[in-house]
Amino acid sequence: MAKAVVDHRVRVRVFVDFWNFQLSLNERLSTTRLTLARYNGLSHVHEEIHYRAHIHLATAQAIAAGRRPEFHAEHTDLYTTLEGAMACLLEDFHVTGVTAKRDQPTLFQ
Repeated sequence: MAKAVVDHRVRVRVFVDFWNFQLSLNERLSTTRLTLARYNGLSHVHEEIHYRAHIHLATAQAIAAGRRPEFHAEHTDLYTTLEGAMACLLEDFHVTGVTAKRDQPTLFQ
């Protein structure tokens, strides 16, 4: 029996400015890519989340509804920077061998 090859990748996209970033954890199985999670910066609106950092997670409900698997998002105050988002992703998914510093809380958190 042939073994399936699974390839986990972290993809970082930084756009025009400091707040506009996207960090995603993807799983590639054969020719299909599944985004398991996406950590976005503060640069845009996503449904009821207005210009706040937010985390998208893949859900069975989104897949069943024909949406992108990671459509669902929740706002977070755990990061505001790309490095802070990376620290959260590494911790959330128990990634080892890479380090990143968590963002320091602000006065307003």
